[in-house]
Amino acid sequence: IYTTLSGWIITIEHRVNNFGVFTMRHPSGLWTYEMWGETSEGSSLALSHENLRGKHIKDRFGARSTFQLPGGALITVHAANAPAVGFVSIYDGNESHRIDLPSHLVTRSCALPLFEEAAEWDGETSRFADIVDGMRWEHIYDQDASPAGLPLGKVENIYPLGITSISNPNQVLDFYDDPRLGHTF
Repeated sequence: IYTTLSGWIITIEHRVNNFGVFTMRHPSGLWTYEMWGETSEGSSLALSHENLRGKHIKDRFGARSTFQLPGGALITVHAANAPAVGFVSIYDGNESHRIDLPSHLVTRSCALPLFEEAAEWDGETSRFADIVDGMRWEHIYDQDASPAGLPLGKVENIYPLGITSISNPNQVLDFYDDPRLGHTF
């Protein structure tokens, strides 16, 4: 469990039957983002499904997802299957941390802002933004890696994913039609 400087609560957990969940909870407690899925013996978390306040919006594309949170925290989740090692990188103010997903061990923690972030490709990148009546989640760019693992250029592609509302906190507006899923949009 990690709490960002702006109050977002990030949780990484394995549950029963090889089930893994990565969660980011808004400081108000009203909204939660979840990335979840099953794991297999000896593998990293195979997190692939993405929910906004319990509504399955989409499945993840590729092995990495990066999130920009209000307040400036940057979170990168690399949740590939074995033999790739999965991790979560957290960049928050003057702190940089890396958590190994299979072992849940902190493998890096330092008081340096964005330490080694430039050497890490972001994958599918989205941001959460507080709006007048709730929170907006939108995709902003994709960044792949070269065959050597070096970050390539960011390809901007902004589109909405979902919106939540203070006036109706149980409602999630789903703006993404995931072609792989029949129940989205």
